[in-house]
Amino acid sequence: MADKHVKKIAKTGVIVCLLAIAGFSLSLFESKYAPPLRYAANCLMTIAFGYNFYFLFNWLRALTQPNSRWVTVFVGVAWLVVFAAVSFVVAALGFAECAGGCSAQSPSATDWYGGLAILAIGVVFNGLLHWLRSFLGDPIRSR
Repeated sequence: MADKHVKKIAKTGVIVCLLAIAGFSLSLFESKYAPPLRYAANCLMTIAFGYNFYFLFNWLRALTQPNSRWVTVFVGVAWLVVFAAVSFVVAALGFAECAGGCSAQSPSATDWYGGLAILAIGVVFNGLLHWLRSFLGDPIRSR
């Protein structure tokens, strides 16, 4: 019974992740006056958040597996702490830099480093989750 609820939560989480990725994609077309580098920075951030949402999808899927639940929960909590902290710092620095009015300017180094840091979090935690699932054995892949 509990597995059905976890699977339902996982499916809902996947739908929310896909909607968020669609929202980030739509934000790429914000203004015809934005410079091309702003589009590139927005693309980097969209890919970075997409990678983190992909981790969230894999994490929710891994929670449905009975043999690695506690390890999976620990990895998810660690990701949440790191991702939230870095996202907060990037958002605070971005807001402090131009108080929400920089869409017509070229992106600064803070934008690029923030995007790369968020992308690195997604890549590292996806790799860690993949390694843990292969180490602990994934019943889905062994069928």
